[in-house]
Amino acid sequence: MKFGPWSEIKVALLGHVSVGKTTVLNAILGDKFGEVSMRRTTAGINFFRIVPSNEATKESDQWSVAGHNEDVKAAEKVHQEISKSNMKLREAQIIEEKWFNVGCDPLCEMRKKTSIVVVDIPGTNEADTNSIYRNYVEENWKTFDCVVVVMDARQGVNTEEQVGLLRLVKENLTKQKSLPVIVLLNKVDEPDDTEQALLVKESQEKIASMFAVGCRAKALKQLPTLSGKKGAKHSVPTFDLYPVVIPVSAIRAYFYRAASSLPFEEFRKKFDQDIIEKIGREEMNRNKWRRMSVDKKYKALYDLVVEGSEEDDEGIQGTGFDTFLCALSVSVGGHETQTKLLHSQVDIALQSFQEEKQSFSQLMALHETSKVLDKDMGAIKQAFWTKYTSCKEESLDAFRKEPKVEVMAEPAGLLHQYFSFATSVGWEDEAKLVEKSFGELVGEQIGVIVNKQGLQTAGEFNADNDFVCNYCTGRQKSGAEQIQKEQDKKDLTWGNFSVYDWVTVLESILRNLPSGSFSREFIVLGILRDKYAASLGPSKLVNCDCNTCYTEMRYLSGSSTRPSRYCQTCRNRRNERPSKCQKTHHGNAGWNVCYEDGKLKVVGSLANVQVPSSSSDEQHWGHVAWCCQNLMESACQQKKDSSTSQSPK
Repeated sequence: MKFGPWSEIKVALLGHVSVGKTTVLNAILGDKFGEVSMRRTTAGINFFRIVPSNEATKESDQWSVAGHNEDVKAAEKVHQEISKSNMKLREAQIIEEKWFNVGCDPLCEMRKKTSIVVVDIPGTNEADTNSIYRNYVEENWKTFDCVVVVMDARQGVNTEEQVGLLRLVKENLTKQKSLPVIVLLNKVDEPDDTEQALLVKESQEKIASMFAVGCRAKALKQLPTLSGKKGAKHSVPTFDLYPVVIPVSAIRAYFYRAASSLPFEEFRKKFDQDIIEKIGREEMNRNKWRRMSVDKKYKALYDLVVEGSEEDDEGIQGTGFDTFLCALSVSVGGHETQTKLLHSQVDIALQSFQEEKQSFSQLMALHETSKVLDKDMGAIKQAFWTKYTSCKEESLDAFRKEPKVEVMAEPAGLLHQYFSFATSVGWEDEAKLVEKSFGELVGEQIGVIVNKQGLQTAGEFNADNDFVCNYCTGRQKSGAEQIQKEQDKKDLTWGNFSVYDWVTVLESILRNLPSGSFSREFIVLGILRDKYAASLGPSKLVNCDCNTCYTEMRYLSGSSTRPSRYCQTCRNRRNERPSKCQKTHHGNAGWNVCYEDGKLKVVGSLANVQVPSSSSDEQHWGHVAWCCQNLMESACQQKKDSSTSQSPK
């Protein structure tokens, strides 16, 4: 469901292959927008947004909705585009959605800035589609406001496919969302046919039995009753609840609705002789019809449709389509009904926002729609905080299990986005609440880290801290083996954190933590960092090849960024500094000044924790603190800008 300047009421069109669903679509829109054939025609999901005919010439931006800025297209152009797309999609196992704005007389009384959108869904029984369209119906059921099921009246409810389609509708009514359902028994082209009338009655009874009163009452108790409604020649069927079952002749309805507004010459071009013969035999005296020339047949039928006839005043009313339009009007027409439907859309969309990863553009659109509906904004606020709380708890649980700091980026990202949203709509209290919640999130992340650091003590790791240079080929001490072991580790756990890991993590957070707002946390982390840094001390790397020089090495920990600048034995001054480590490694690597060439070289990684070069990276241990700092700076700047704009000039 989409929201914005224009709201939408979606009417989904369901049906199996060859039941005349596309003909029903053409009859609704009053022109040939879709292919009509005995084979599978629809292959994509097509959305037809009805633009009132008297508004169809307005600029396209007047009809933009949810990013669909299509011009109002003529039926022939739409038909060509759909036909071309269908050829490509018939063999593909994919879903493709297309939007079309079409000029058409309103199907019912419309609320201001609200449009009917007819959703044409391909046949759900197509053998080679692997149930993708059936799944599409289930996944998108909550976005529909009304469902029209098209069935072949000549088959009745006697096939497994027809029963399966009705069961699909029933299951979604009870499990997902209650909405009006209209069943069209199509291809009742000869309403006076006694045998066909009996089959229609049998189908109505079977459908009523399948949708038991108890089931329908539970699912649809809030929906209006159709009994006794006026507007059609034949009263709407006397079911107290949906689904309403209506026999129709879609081909005749399409003919009357498409032909009624055409000049004779366009009428002659639009309809081929086959449909003229079919309608003429049914609508006029058969003996008289047989004796007419082709030209006279066109003229006689045109006069019957456009100007009326004394012999037959049924017209569109004889097709059952007027009854269908009346039922549709009762279901989704009128200001009051559409307002209720839009309220329901907002509630469902907010529920979806809580449960799924919806974008904040959707939340902004919901805000705009809620404003138009004068709907309480508290529901939007509650939806966000419910979503955020759930996300935060899931992330913290995952973080407690494994030291994968990137899981904390999702709740931080939600807060950042909501802060931007809240400030853009003027929710100052919500913006302040976001600031507070961000501080709590940082504190909770730090709390997990502080609780976990006790799993490994400095003494346990530093029992042997003399490392052999891994460039040398001489004897190997356990320290060198430890370096290689640390390099080979793939799965980092809280239990195998080394001292170097803790120094790296703590320093990464301290570098990004706003000390003024987190003075207590800053002190705690600083004490822990200094404790680990002090336990390291100066470690030695032995060059066993030369056997004459020991090169002292200080590991880059805590606030120290300088390696040893003098050789212990020969006292040669080493002027090179590990400038790269200041930007990238932050204590992850050991460095050695080799006696052979006097160059600074990486000995090996002394920590499993890797810190990206940028705090904006979700895998940086200081990322959440960095996000919090940015948000606080943004909030401070906005307050300054607000004070400046309000101060007298």
